[in-house]
Amino acid sequence: MSWFGKKHKVEDNFTETTSEISSGNLAADNIAADNLTTDTLAAGNEPVSSVQLRVDSAYPGDPGGGKARFDPKTLDLLKIFPGDIVVIEGKRRTVAKVLGALVEDWDQQKVRLDTITRLNAGVGLGEMVKVIKIFDVVEAKRVIIAPPEDLLKKIPMENNPYIMNGLIDFPVAKDDSVPIQLGPPFIESQIVTFRIVEIEPEEAVIITGNTLLEFPEKPADESACNKSPLYESNFDEKTSEVASGDEPVSSVQLRVDSAYPGDLGGGKARIDPKTLLLLQISPGDTVAIEGKRRTVAKVLGAMVEDWDQQKVCLDNFTRLNAGVSLGERVNVVKIFEVVEAKRVVIAPPEDLPKKISMENNPYIMNGLIDFPIVKDDFVPIQLGPPFIEPQIVTFRIVEIEPEEAVIITRNTLLEFLEKPEDEFARDKRQLYGNIGGLKDQIQEIRDLIDLPVRHPELFLKLGITPPRGVLLYGSPGTGKTLIAKTVASESGVYFISITGPGIMSKNTGESEQRIRDVFEKAHENAPSIIFIDELDAIASRSEDASGEVKRRVIAQLASVMDSLEEKGQVFVIGAARIIDLIDPTLRRLGRFDREIEICLPDESARNEILKIQSRNMPLSEDINFEDIAKQTDGFSGADLVELCKEAAIFAYKRSISEDVVNNYYNDKFPDEILNTIVVTSRDLHDAITKINHKILIERTEVIK
Repeated sequence: MSWFGKKHKVEDNFTETTSEISSGNLAADNIAADNLTTDTLAAGNEPVSSVQLRVDSAYPGDPGGGKARFDPKTLDLLKIFPGDIVVIEGKRRTVAKVLGALVEDWDQQKVRLDTITRLNAGVGLGEMVKVIKIFDVVEAKRVIIAPPEDLLKKIPMENNPYIMNGLIDFPVAKDDSVPIQLGPPFIESQIVTFRIVEIEPEEAVIITGNTLLEFPEKPADESACNKSPLYESNFDEKTSEVASGDEPVSSVQLRVDSAYPGDLGGGKARIDPKTLLLLQISPGDTVAIEGKRRTVAKVLGAMVEDWDQQKVCLDNFTRLNAGVSLGERVNVVKIFEVVEAKRVVIAPPEDLPKKISMENNPYIMNGLIDFPIVKDDFVPIQLGPPFIEPQIVTFRIVEIEPEEAVIITRNTLLEFLEKPEDEFARDKRQLYGNIGGLKDQIQEIRDLIDLPVRHPELFLKLGITPPRGVLLYGSPGTGKTLIAKTVASESGVYFISITGPGIMSKNTGESEQRIRDVFEKAHENAPSIIFIDELDAIASRSEDASGEVKRRVIAQLASVMDSLEEKGQVFVIGAARIIDLIDPTLRRLGRFDREIEICLPDESARNEILKIQSRNMPLSEDINFEDIAKQTDGFSGADLVELCKEAAIFAYKRSISEDVVNNYYNDKFPDEILNTIVVTSRDLHDAITKINHKILIERTEVIK
């Protein structure tokens, strides 16, 4: 038996196929997608110690990281969690850290491995590997590492903080290749591949801060330098001078950019090598992010295209905690002593279902481990079946002991308040997940606005100008305003909302001045979005215009939109009911040159909207939303929102008598009374009747 088999207590009995893998628990990390359903996981199989999976490529942020991504079904079958170590056995054996897979990879019987891990396992894409659970993770006391030959004379290896920090917490096996990202002032920035030639004790599988690292004078013959194009960089003279000549500092000021897809909600800050060197920090360290308020984040390296940009990539929650938006500047401050929290008190959101057990819940606990925090921070935890509909739930840190602590560990005592604090200001920003039935339209507008906001360099490289104006048209209440607000909120940009009639003035020149003021304010706060509702009220065809004022307004609007290219990242979203009424002057290229129809929701969309709007309501088991969706043909999204509100009011009036209301006129209702309120199918049908009557009256008035 190999050293893995003897030393790690690894059992080799494994299932012939993973198509029978099943699960009853969710164990994915926080990058898993939000639309998990209870149908995704099966139940019934006994845990095993190994499975066979097909090899797929790593996610963009994982190359060279010693990571293996698994779906929840496999995690549950092996009884492993993100952060655990597993054996990857192909033509040879190596080890890797466990992470969760994105939802599109679930139930695919595959494992995603980075290039180095595949090299160490001796497998290629599409081949099968055996994944073996390690029951006893042993830390290495001593590791001998061979560098490539052309690195020896350039870099002092012993006690080099960049090399040491690059290897800490890295899973290793003897003869493994290990990638370390190095940069100025040592060498041209690139991934350098070292080789593990000896480990003590033999059964050790991970390097820690206590591991003694030794570097031989001569490299192993097979050690080579991997000059992957992904990490190569030609630093200009200015960058090299800053990296090699400036004295280390304790803080730098950087511009805020959006996070990488896998970092969302992760409390991470992506920083380029020059800034890492200037602050004398390394990936895995914790830094303070100071905007309008102070928070903390874990340091990760930036991709090569983000180097020398004087920016830091922050996820949406870190931006929220720092009180900043995209494009604003923050101070990134080095933390010299990272203190672990002994006790943390956490407030749940007010609408968290009571059936979720907070204390000692392994999924909540694992979601918080190794998360950087300060008091009053918002912390995202992904919850899902069997508790609630899958979603990101925002908790708030209300107390930390000791006060200077900045990170939660496995030893931290987590306490959850039964009720949220009065000051719990939940993140009420609009999110794409709160919009139902408009998936295709949302994706189109994200491509038109989100991408230029987040990656303007892409359009600069392509030599094209991104669209500046998008026109949404359709019936009232279909979600045009909601989409515009959500795009701005998700993108983290400055948002200005105006209405067409609100621009108009009887005073000569005042309407045009209002338009100029709005666009100037948007330019000052770029990146920004201007939303013009009821555009058809002011920008109808010139021949249909009712006066000189409208013609001047159309001309002014066309003029300021033509200047958007010179004014930077300013985007305009217009909303109109009937697109043919819009003056053709505004629909030309460079103005409102993208038009997206927002239709009344179909049956499937209505079903989705109803479920979203009622997800926090106490519902009876007799409700069938598919049946309700069939009965609401012709309802707009706004009508369905109103339907849920009316049903809740019917339920309240049915459950609580006027005498009870009068008895508690000046007091809060006790839980025993509130718990009697349940929205039933009858309440929804009564609400449909009321909303139908309202719709009939509105349409009759339109006809008149």
